Amino acid sequence: MLFKKLGPLSFLFIILKCLNTASAQSPQICDRAPDDIMKNLCLNMVDVMVNVSNFIAENPLRKGMSQDSSGDRPELKCLNQSCVCPYYGGQTDGSVNGCTLSNGQKVQKALRKEIRMISDEERNELFKAIRDMKDTSDYDYIATIHRLAYEQGGAHNGAAFFSWHNEYCKRYEILVRKRNPSLALHYLDSTLDSPLPTPADSVLFTDEFFGTTNEQNYVTTGPFAPWETLEGDPYITRQVGKGGRFLNDYE
Repeated sequence: MLFKKLGPLSFLFIILKCLNTASAQSPQICDRAPDDIMKNLCLNMVDVMVNVSNFIAENPLRKGMSQDSSGDRPELKCLNQSCVCPYYGGQTDGSVNGCTLSNGQKVQKALRKEIRMISDEERNELFKAIRDMKDTSDYDYIATIHRLAYEQGGAHNGAAFFSWHNEYCKRYEILVRKRNPSLALHYLDSTLDSPLPTPADSVLFTDEFFGTTNEQNYVTTGPFAPWETLEGDPYITRQVGKGGRFLNDYE
């Protein structure tokens, strides 16, 4: 009865808190969902976290990868700056968003911008952090969570999409900010590119951003090349302009 009174949004918050404290091992909370949609979302989130743990246990880390990338990741479950502050190497004053780094800098909330609207320096620092995530296996860890969720379907269908990806992006951003707390997980607005007659002409597909492709559709230049995929390919594969298009303002 309590969960019905709280409503879907409150129940979603309770789901996240329960996953945080129970390490996704107790799906019984999902039986208390106010409706079938929220129950399916809850079950999907539990399944994904359990499957990620199983995947990591069954797949030994590659040479050079950090051992602390597997298992429980308490920093990713934080919901405020005070909680995540120690993982940034800082100290909190006890307030919700109070966090000071060892150099005296105050950690600010992440401000997300269109990727082309930030400075070259900030973009390079962001890509450097993501590259380090890859080199220490944090990227493979967070990518595995998304791949399993995609394969199961629940995180990419219906009402679950926005709520699941909101939490997912928060966790990805925490991994980025562990490298540099001044960074944010920026976004791209594809409507800026939709007027282009040829998608490949976008500045996104240049060495300064996401790299260029060769005749085999491998991304061989830019900050993310080479890049071993979860499937074991040495490069990211990209087929620009095939099987999709940029969204326009109307959409």
